[in-house]
Amino acid sequence: MTTLTYPSLDGAAHNFAMLDLIPDTHAWIKDMRGRFVFGNRLFLERFGFSSLQGLVGKCDYDIAPAV
Repeated sequence: MTTLTYPSLDGAAHNFAMLDLIPDTHAWIKDMRGRFVFGNRLFLERFGFSSLQGLVGKCDYDIAPAV
């Protein structure tokens, strides 16, 4: 896993669309509070989201609660 830190993600989500081109890869981006700001197509499908808007603002516990 690689961790990258950006000073701002304002308007950058469309630049991460290239992550859909990498086969068999779940990719996501979070803000500094741990909230999702992007997930590629495979990541969205894995967690049952039909669009990015459903994921944005959620945290890990929102999409995969502890058992």
